[in-house]
Amino acid sequence: MKKPFFVVMFALMKLTQISAQKIPIPNGFSLIKSVVEDLDKDSVNELVAAYNTRIVSESSSENIPRMLVIYKKDGVNWTPWIQSKTALLGSQDGGPMWGDPFESIEIKNGILIIYHFWGGGTKCSLTDRYRFQNGAFYLIGHTNHSGSPCDYWETIDFNLSTGKLLFTYEKDNCDDSSKGDVKEEEVLLIKGLKITIQDRYSKEIKYMLPKRQKEIYISIGK
Repeated sequence: MKKPFFVVMFALMKLTQISAQKIPIPNGFSLIKSVVEDLDKDSVNELVAAYNTRIVSESSSENIPRMLVIYKKDGVNWTPWIQSKTALLGSQDGGPMWGDPFESIEIKNGILIIYHFWGGGTKCSLTDRYRFQNGAFYLIGHTNHSGSPCDYWETIDFNLSTGKLLFTYEKDNCDDSSKGDVKEEEVLLIKGLKITIQDRYSKEIKYMLPKRQKEIYISIGK
C-alpha cells in the first residue's frame, strides 16, 4: 500500500528539521554548549557553539584552549561565520584547585552573553555581553564580581557603549551585624574602547582607580 503524499512530505520535513538542527563539531574538538537565536536581526537564527579544542579525559589537569564559533544557516547546514579563540577562558584558567571556569552562554534580545565562574573561599565571576554592530560582534558590557563571603566584595560594571565604569567595594560583615556594611564607589569614564569577540582576551587592558590607587583589569591578556 502506498503512503499518502502528505505523509511522505511530512516525514521528509521532519528529517530536514533534524538535519538542520545537527550541531557541527570540528575534527578533534568536543562540544561544551550551544545556543540558537537571531543575533544580527535578520529574522534568521544563528548557532553559537563553545568547544574544547582537544579531547581529553575528565580526570586530566591539562588546560584545554576553547573556541567559540558563530554559524549562519546555509540551506540545512550550519556554515562558520565568526570564530574566536580568546572569548572563552581555558578549561583550567580558574586555577589548579578550582579548574574549569566556564559556566554558560546564552542569547537575550539579540545580545550574546558569556558567563565564567570559579573559586572556593575567594570567588570570581565574569560576564561578557556582545552585540553585532558595524559588521562585527563588539563587547558592550563587562561585569567582574569577586571576593569572599563575610569579608569583602568588589564589582566592576563596565558599559562600553557609554564608557561608564562603576567600581564598587563592599565590606561584608555578616558575622557581626553591629558593625554594618561598608560600601564605596568610584566611577571612571573610558571613551572609545572597542573590543571585538575575536580579540577579547588577546591583550592586557587595565586602568588605575585614582581614589583607591588600585589597578583593575578588563582583560588579563593571553
